[in-house]
Amino acid sequence: MKLLKDVQNLKGVKVLARFDFNVPVSKGRVVDSFRICRAMPTINFLKEAGAKTIILSHIETLPEDGGPTLLPVVEYLKTLGVNSTFVENYRNAMSVIESMSDGDVVVLENIRVNEGEKKNDKKFARELASLGDIYVNDAFSVSHREHASVVAITEFIPSYAGLLMEEEVKYLSSAFHLD
Repeated sequence: MKLLKDVQNLKGVKVLARFDFNVPVSKGRVVDSFRICRAMPTINFLKEAGAKTIILSHIETLPEDGGPTLLPVVEYLKTLGVNSTFVENYRNAMSVIESMSDGDVVVLENIRVNEGEKKNDKKFARELASLGDIYVNDAFSVSHREHASVVAITEFIPSYAGLLMEEEVKYLSSAFHLD
């Protein structure tokens, strides 16, 4: 398993980072931030290294809570000091990404609103991969899913385990005495 922390220089590197921000939302606000907070070490690591971080995630919120949008997550990230640009459609992301400065963060809209995601569609995965230089999976909780932003994308871009993924694998290996 290749690790994010072993990448030598991330300054100016466009990093597609897959997180699990499927958090409960009520009235447009995040009500349980555990998953977001667990991702912060990786997000901060990337920011401090000068990476241009493009966040991929999903969320399953109800229509009365704003539907399946990551906007409440973007707002919550602001409270943690992560000011990011929200992009509603990944197809429009390249112009935003090209204007990013080192250390900036972009959040793409809920990856699962795209038909190709759950189908593990290679064309969709290739389009996603074209947005970055490397891919980081920090979404241990969805890594069992054969989705484009988890599996197929790794065929088209150098891929690494994020800090949380590394930690989760370490603890799981220890529990099963695989270390």
